[in-house]
Amino acid sequence: MFHVLMVCTGNICRSPMAEGLLKWMLPESLKSIVSVSSAGTHALVGNRAEQNAIEVMEMTGIDISHHRGRLINCEFVRSSDLILVMEGRHKRYIEKMISEISNVHLLSRFSPDDSLKDIFDPYGRHPEDYKRCAAVIHSCLEGVVAFLKRNINS
Repeated sequence: MFHVLMVCTGNICRSPMAEGLLKWMLPESLKSIVSVSSAGTHALVGNRAEQNAIEVMEMTGIDISHHRGRLINCEFVRSSDLILVMEGRHKRYIEKMISEISNVHLLSRFSPDDSLKDIFDPYGRHPEDYKRCAAVIHSCLEGVVAFLKRNINS
């Protein structure tokens, strides 16, 4: 099994949306061999995904209402084959946890927009901000899916 871990700060907005979207976007040939989860560097442990995040995902037919926030730890990091973070500070946080790690990347690395660096945090903002954030994540995940197709024997 190839494990992808999505990471943001609170694990209630961006990373749950990215987790749900990637699971939804995976081609059938990869669904049985790729697992996707999420965690936060400063997670609101046990909290549900933000209501706006839940509603934006529902518009796509994705249910993240069951999601509960989890705090990233060394076990999650070590058991992940690909770790995708929303911001540079998340990457640095993980690299401080485990110094010799090479599988942590900004999600924006997979964006068609070369100028994109961090995925903005919609927490506490207008529902339209959640929609824009989900659209940015979706565009990056298209690159992730292409990467997975190229690099995983299916």
